[in-house]
Amino acid sequence: MAGASMGGMTALGIMTHHPELNSVACLMGSGYFRSLSQTLFPSPDFDVDSLNEWDVSHQLASLARRPLLLWHGDADDVVPPEETFRLEQALRQGDLAARLTCVWQKGVRHRITPEALATTVAFFQQHL
Repeated sequence: MAGASMGGMTALGIMTHHPELNSVACLMGSGYFRSLSQTLFPSPDFDVDSLNEWDVSHQLASLARRPLLLWHGDADDVVPPEETFRLEQALRQGDLAARLTCVWQKGVRHRITPEALATTVAFFQQHL
């Protein structure tokens, strides 16, 4: 499964609930639904707690069981690159990064580049 931006967020959320998924590529997305709900789409009426089951914060081990590609441009102006960095660091610090591929593209904003597509294709060729 692959997704970009909100699709990447969705792919990460689905990955935490569906162990039958072989591998996931998340391009410029984030699995930290709670924090992004407050920054990208703030709404005073929204129940943030409803996102808990999809947020990766407490489900890192379920992500680590399968190959995971995280790709992000370091100048993203929509989804903060810090969200991907946060996930990368959480997996590495938890000794859960054995199946993680994390690729940063310098100077890239919220765009899918030819390099991102090539990275994604190579990732799936290796893991499917």
